[in-house]
Amino acid sequence: MNIYSIIGMIILGLVTGTVTSMIVALIFVFLGIAMLVVHLIK
Repeated sequence: MNIYSIIGMIILGLVTGTVTSMIVALIFVFLGIAMLVVHLIK
């Protein structure tokens, strides 16, 4: 991913609202925890 895609995602998140950004953040946190659990199991 280049910096323009990241900036675009940030702007899109701000435009679509705080709730959507919070949901996306929770999804990334959940995925991070899931990946950590899988790594610990293996």
